[in-house]
Amino acid sequence: MSRSLFRYACSLTVRSPFLFQGVSAARWGIDSAAIRNAKGSPIIPADQIRGVLKDALLDLPKGMVQKETGLSMDDLFGTVSPGEDQAGAANEPRRSLIHFSDLTARSLTATDEPIAYTRVQIDDQTGAAQDGALQVLELVAGLGAEVTFTGTIDVVTDTGKGKAIAGVLDKALKLIGSIGAMKSSGFGEVRATQLSLTETHTVPLCQPRPATGQRWRFRVSFDRPILVNSRRLADNATISDHIIPGAAFKGALATMLEQAGDAPSAGPLGDALAALRFSHAFPASGEDVPLGLPLPLSLVGVYADNRVLIADALECPPGHGVLIDGHPARFQSDWKGSMTAEARTHLGLPAADGLRWQQRTHVAIDPKTGTAKDEALFTTHLLETDGCHWLLEVDARQITTPQGLEYANALVERLAGGLYGFGSTGAKVTFERLPLADDGPDIQMQGDAVSLVLQTPAMLFHAADAWPEQGKTVDAHTVYAAYFKRELGAELLAFFAEQRLIGGYQSRRRRAYGKDIYFPFVVTQPGAVFRLRIPPERQPDLHRILTAGLPPPPFRETAMSWQNCPFVPENGYGAVALYEPKAPVAGVEVRHV
Repeated sequence: MSRSLFRYACSLTVRSPFLFQGVSAARWGIDSAAIRNAKGSPIIPADQIRGVLKDALLDLPKGMVQKETGLSMDDLFGTVSPGEDQAGAANEPRRSLIHFSDLTARSLTATDEPIAYTRVQIDDQTGAAQDGALQVLELVAGLGAEVTFTGTIDVVTDTGKGKAIAGVLDKALKLIGSIGAMKSSGFGEVRATQLSLTETHTVPLCQPRPATGQRWRFRVSFDRPILVNSRRLADNATISDHIIPGAAFKGALATMLEQAGDAPSAGPLGDALAALRFSHAFPASGEDVPLGLPLPLSLVGVYADNRVLIADALECPPGHGVLIDGHPARFQSDWKGSMTAEARTHLGLPAADGLRWQQRTHVAIDPKTGTAKDEALFTTHLLETDGCHWLLEVDARQITTPQGLEYANALVERLAGGLYGFGSTGAKVTFERLPLADDGPDIQMQGDAVSLVLQTPAMLFHAADAWPEQGKTVDAHTVYAAYFKRELGAELLAFFAEQRLIGGYQSRRRRAYGKDIYFPFVVTQPGAVFRLRIPPERQPDLHRILTAGLPPPPFRETAMSWQNCPFVPENGYGAVALYEPKAPVAGVEVRHV
């Protein structure tokens, strides 16, 4: 049976007072402010409607959801990975088939004047206001006003099930009597709900297509805030990256294929998907210029005579420092103030300014008590995408078989219809085809030397290469020199790099070094610069890595692939560009001492 993506229009009409609380302060004197989207309109967050609707579905007669739709609650909402410590566990989560957008109050905007609403607790003994128990809330509408919030719900399931799912979801929506904060005090009364099927998109099986291209460039946009490649700000707070890994697009595509009934990890389709290279997507200007490309780590700068002076230490001999107009130069880790902006201006690399993040606080509810579950409160910083776009390249030039190219073209054709369920917010992704830039770098070598700068993280050596045994360390120059000798036959003349250890879930799940061996991945950070002397006969290899990226080295006899290492070029990692240090401002003296 074929699969379809069903999109439903969903609305909830809520009577004031109600509060869907954000974490940002609205103004002085307000204790609890309403959450708003990037345009300033009040919203019901996607996770809140997801939570109350799931609870309402569980309140329906037992077995009704499965009987009416053919889907269990675990099918709809997914399950977490069972973990590698459980016998027979595949260590793979079950992906959700249902995705929610925020519900937005279209009739209210940022210009509407909020209302301060005061609550106070009364002391049982004195009958007076209890000390320290005054709370001022922000209401977005006057008492008694009814506000309608609208959004969408997407469900992927068998074609022909759209009406049945609509019926079940509509029944569950009608069970929601109240929503938001302080429901026990009478807040958030739901006055009306509505659900209607608005769009059906059939998801066909992936069939090979005539190979009409090997490289594609897209402008990418999203229908809601996203959370991708997140990093921890604290134990219970994460923030989305603004550079979107190619793996995120490839993973969403693989999930879509799997939900359609394809096998994205096996056969010729799986081989083509694995070999197809998705670049990292950088935010872009209106002229489609990538923003936020990394600054080379070899840059140094000083403050002198009320101005910022930038130079490059790449030509500095080992063991020497750099003086700029007689001042000791600082590397980026010691930069302050406007030095980064000046360096970007010096190199012509525009910053990714103007991006915004929105804080969402989440809590799990204990189904037995109906209260917040202990140690289940956390905050996510979602990347706002409204009015923004990103640039993505997809490359099939590493695929050499006719059948592989036909499947690669079929996969790229899938992108034209968009991706759904992207990232932790289940966003829908839209792809707009752009003209291709040049077909590849024009390599102009000065003698036999060339400099490369990493654009995205790369895995260039293993932890066991740098720390082969307890108490022993191999220096960075040795491990990097060995890598470039193997890949390019090159001599490493100079380098500036920093590394990051990535372990935890990714290293436990991948087990690149053996089933019972845990080692974190060592990832060289973007901006790393390498000065290399390359034999002329190895220039084809240089062209290969400039177009396809730097591959991770094998571990002893084990090749690194997406199955045991996430940091492969096909996922956008290891992107590298030629680098030519720019001369300092005219009249500035740079000395090596």
